[in-house]
Order: sequence, then C-alpha cells, then structure tokens
Amino acid sequence: MQRTEVLLDHNPARRLPSASRTRLTTVYLASGIVLLAALLRFAKLATLPYGLYLDEAYNMIDAQSISWQHHPIFFFLNSGREPLFFYWLKLFLLGMGASTFSMRLASTCIAVLTVALEISVMSRLFNRRIGLLSGIVLATLYCDIQDSRLGLRFNLTPLFTLLLLLTLHNAATRRKPHGAVLVGVVLGVANYTYSSARVMPLIAVAAIIFLAVRKQAPIRQLWVGTGIGGACYALTVAPLGAYFFQHPDALGHMQDLRVVSLDQSIGDNIAAIYHGVTSYVLSFFYEGDTEWLQNISRKPIFDPIMAFMFFIGIGLLSRMAILGNTLRQHYVFPPQNLTSNRL
Repeated sequence: MQRTEVLLDHNPARRLPSASRTRLTTVYLASGIVLLAALLRFAKLATLPYGLYLDEAYNMIDAQSISWQHHPIFFFLNSGREPLFFYWLKLFLLGMGASTFSMRLASTCIAVLTVALEISVMSRLFNRRIGLLSGIVLATLYCDIQDSRLGLRFNLTPLFTLLLLLTLHNAATRRKPHGAVLVGVVLGVANYTYSSARVMPLIAVAAIIFLAVRKQAPIRQLWVGTGIGGACYALTVAPLGAYFFQHPDALGHMQDLRVVSLDQSIGDNIAAIYHGVTSYVLSFFYEGDTEWLQNISRKPIFDPIMAFMFFIGIGLLSRMAILGNTLRQHYVFPPQNLTSNRL
C-alpha cells in the first residue's frame, strides 16, 4: 500500500532526497529575490528619475563615439573616466538605439547581476540562509535601487568587489596557481571601472595578512600566490597605467576628488580625513548623501533596526576574525565581507 502511494505521488519535490529539496528551495528563493530586484530597478526606468543627469549625458556621448576606428582606453571628457562601462553601454546602444531607457538598462542589468552574485558569494562564504538574507537586503536597499537606475560607472564597482571576494576565497581554499591568476585579473580589470576600485588591492593585502597571521596557509604558498597574482594584476592594468604615464593630466578627476593635499597643512589634512571617515560611518544610520539624484536627501543607508543588525554583524565578524579557533572554512575573509557593496 505504501509503495502504491509513492508511485501515485505526482509531486516530484516529495520524491527528492532532503538535501536536494533544500537546494531546490534555495534556487526558487534566490530566483524570486533576483526577480524582485529586477522589478524594482526596471519599473518606469525611462522616466524615473526624469531626464538625463549631466554625467549620464557625457557617458552617452562617449559610448556613441566608440567604433572600430575609435576605441580609447580612457575617455578624457568630463574630467576623465575609465572605459569599461562605456563598452558595455555601447552594446545596448547598438541593440536598442540611443535613449534614456537603453542608457539606464545597461546599468540596471549590472545591478541585477550584482544581486545574484551577492547571493552566490555570501552563500559560499557563509551559508545559504545568509546568502539569501544578504540578497534580499541588497535587492530592496533604497540607495542601491536609486543608484542602479542611473547610467553611471560606479555601479560596476560592487560587482567587481564581489568577484574579488569570490576569487580570494577560491584561491585560499583550493590553493591552485589559477586561483591567484583570477585574483590578479579581477583586480586589474576593476581598475577600468571606477576610480574607487583602485583601493581594491588593499582588500587582497588584508586577506593575505589575515591568512598569514591566522596560519591558515603556508607562508611559501602565500608568497608564490602573491607573486602570481601581483604579476597578473600588473599585466592587466599595464595598458591603463601606460596611458596615465603618457598623459598625467588624465588624472585630473582624481585630483578633484582627493581629500588630502600637499598644499594643505597637516592639521587640515587630518581634519579632512576625520570628516570623511565620520561622514561615511554616520551615513549608515544617521545622515546619508545630501544629493537628491542619488538619495532622498540626508536619508541614511539603513533604517534603525537594520543599522543595529549591521553593527551587531560587524561585531560578530570581528570576534570571529580575532578568535581563530572559532573560524570555519567559509569564514576565511570576515573583514572583507563588509566591503562587498559599500566600497
């Protein structure tokens, strides 16, 4: 009788082993989260926000200028900008024509891919529940939704930060030469996305120091891996570096953005750094960006409950980083996980 009931059971999920059902449920939930992220970012994309922002217009002009005869490695207009986003945008302009919608669709597709990668990477580093939780937070985070609806380059940086975390994890756990190669290539290509990506090597350095201090990898392997990754990074970023060497005035945009300056006194530089750090920390729970284009002016990144959980999470990760005997394999890089979307 029991055998007959099993044969008559037309629900395939019930006939799967428990582990398979869990994986299937995770796939369904992850797909739903990615779909929600897409709906929030694609809705009224051509008209909300209305019109093109100045930087978006410059991006459109540069992307339209790309051809087989004109394919620069750095775009000099608008204080100078890295090229990767423009080549990505060019694909959408070729397929859909030049419009506000096609411009922003290129950016929102990157954002949706970032949500999917967030789920995958955090599931790998922690577990499936944390991966799904981080995915739903990113999918519904207001500042990320508003930023991703603009056709601007910085939307590529979180994607490459997650790729870096993934490649660092694979390099540390599998300890194969190709793992270090991928870390170097991801770091190098990230330099072609946005100015802030130039500090991403610090994440890799922190990971190496963490592994060395916690003795989670032989020193010789760390040296070899660092050498391979560093060489691949140098080769990947060399064309852009050569351009900057030949055109030092192309770095003008970074000069405009820098906080410290040799023209200022030491006290002024320290005060500027203090103001920048405190403003950044306060943006998570007290006062966010004042620009209406990228935020509801002064709205913090997190609501009070989410901010509380955020700082609790920082405390737990810090504790796991210090107490090496509590670290498990998928907690290899606890300090770096905090940077995945707010670099």
